[in-house]
Amino acid sequence: MKRVLILLPEGQLHRLVIPPFVKTSFREAPLTATLLAALTPEDLPIEVSICDASVSPVPLDRSFALVAISIIPGA
Repeated sequence: MKRVLILLPEGQLHRLVIPPFVKTSFREAPLTATLLAALTPEDLPIEVSICDASVSPVPLDRSFALVAISIIPGA
């Protein structure tokens, strides 16, 4: 089974951080990654993983056949 990673890079533009009180991300997750994962046909031998780098670390200890990187253009 091949592994595919859909990566949402850390988005500083879309994070709310109010030090020292709030140190967590309130960024709204884009639907692109979840929609792409949901549209992957079930009969394909593919394991799809989604990683939002604003919330959890990128899984650098795993190997993937394909890494799709989503972008959010800034203003």
